[in-house]
Amino acid sequence: MGLEKFSLAGKVALVTGSGRGIGKGIALCMAECGADIINIGRNIERLEQTTAAVKALGRKSIYLQADMREAEQVKVMVEQAVREFGRIDILVNNVGTPTHWDNIEITDKGWDAMMRENLKTTFLCLQSVAKVMQEKKTKGSIINISTREAILPGSGTAYAAAKAGVNSLTQSWAALLAPDGIRVNCLMPGVTVHPVSIEYSNLNDPAIRAAEEKKTLLGRLGTPEDIGWAAVFLASEAGAYITGICLSVDGGAARG
Repeated sequence: MGLEKFSLAGKVALVTGSGRGIGKGIALCMAECGADIINIGRNIERLEQTTAAVKALGRKSIYLQADMREAEQVKVMVEQAVREFGRIDILVNNVGTPTHWDNIEITDKGWDAMMRENLKTTFLCLQSVAKVMQEKKTKGSIINISTREAILPGSGTAYAAAKAGVNSLTQSWAALLAPDGIRVNCLMPGVTVHPVSIEYSNLNDPAIRAAEEKKTLLGRLGTPEDIGWAAVFLASEAGAYITGICLSVDGGAARG
């Protein structure tokens, strides 16, 4: 029936920012499809919870604490992951976040912080893991998490610019790594309900939530699992002929 094409059995997936929200949703969806999961982040308690949830699904899982903004920490983290599992088949670059102070008054230091948080993190991890995939001749899949604001800017000036950079990295690295059989794609979530977005967008307010829901053709907001299943598709053999795309997963959000 072809369902085996969506299986990730025997694959090792490294997911950054998987302590909560979209990253956790992706980790659990991939685990449900058979992947062993390496959880990466800064908050140990959250990483422990995700790792336990993955193990409860019958998959192998570890967590590694690392700051994706720091090149040396990324290098050490990837080395530890390879020592533990021998390879990395799937990389999900999920680290990144908007902030309330990202507006017309943003300072140069604020701008730099947003670039480090949302663009540099993706580059450092992509570069480090891609080298491992090349060395081990792994025909891997790399998935970067962007945002619909990269093509439909909202209130975040630096955030949107940084994520547009993630889109550009996706396309350029897809071309760079294609000869090695490594696919690079990007997901652009719309408003997705998880702890960070609830705080950032005040989604606990029924009026605000209803207004956001009306902006989508499907009339609802996204869930971490919505993004997770899209990531499974891109990582699996079902998506084997797809590279260099930036796929909106936003319920049909308005484009203008």
